[in-house]
Amino acid sequence: MNEAIEIVRSLSDQLWKLNKEELELLATTLTRKKVRKGDILLDEGEIAKHIYWVQQGMLRQFYYKDGRDVTEHFACDGQGALCITSIFTQTRSKLLVEA
Repeated sequence: MNEAIEIVRSLSDQLWKLNKEELELLATTLTRKKVRKGDILLDEGEIAKHIYWVQQGMLRQFYYKDGRDVTEHFACDGQGALCITSIFTQTRSKLLVEA
């Protein structure tokens, strides 16, 4: 739980300030997942259910256009990645998230 609190505190410091109770509540929603280079966390056509936070390493968000992949965003240590349209509207994602 301490690790989750530290991740949430880092996010809070960057985006908005949360009080102790809010930090603890948000920390309970975190699930640690260790991935390998090349793993696809969100595939095209899936409905996004997660926000990914990079503790160590890098994530790449990309989409396909005319048969080629186009990188939209990189997330490095201490940054996050998500398909905002899919997660909030619960529609199929056009983005992919790759470790």
